[in-house]
Amino acid sequence: MDHLIDLFEGEFSHKQIAAIYLLTGENYKCSVECLLQGPNSLHSILKIMNDSFARNPKVKVHVDPDSAWSDIVAFYKSSEVIDSCIRIVLAGGPAIDTGGVRRQIYTQVYTDFAENKYVELFDGPMNCLRPLCTAVARSSGLLKILGKMLAHSIRQDGIAFPYLSPVCFWYVIGGEDMAIQYATIDNLPADSASLIKEVFKSIVI
Repeated sequence: MDHLIDLFEGEFSHKQIAAIYLLTGENYKCSVECLLQGPNSLHSILKIMNDSFARNPKVKVHVDPDSAWSDIVAFYKSSEVIDSCIRIVLAGGPAIDTGGVRRQIYTQVYTDFAENKYVELFDGPMNCLRPLCTAVARSSGLLKILGKMLAHSIRQDGIAFPYLSPVCFWYVIGGEDMAIQYATIDNLPADSASLIKEVFKSIVI
């Protein structure tokens, strides 16, 4: 840490440098990269989180490529192992998971969620999805499982769910007043959005 203080003295306080050094697991190289990019940047935070999490115990998860969604959902439904890194073992495949297979499976499963392939959980276009408030969506418990998966995958690889409407993000960050500022016609239910588009067309014509 003395080397870090000498390198960044004047740019950060000793307390800030010490905090970064501890967060990276006393990894000098990772600390330098974080401080160079800014300790509050999303990339730096993710790197610290991913690097420290990679040192945690590994748990093997057996996945059949043809039933990846149900296999992963079953794992998260029955497991509380969120402090462990998962390593995907593909059934009938020679792949050794060093991170790439895991990222591929997460991406595939997230796409299946977004496309309502098995259970209808979302409404809206693929780049602007909104969680449904139906009895099926709520009672399935799948939105909670998806949230658990998201937290776990971000801690491991930074893989997120790139389909949600920005309004959902701003609602979590700042509540209803802030979310409304970012709302567009895509955030309305499909029938309402279609009606408004028709009204606009008639006005233009």
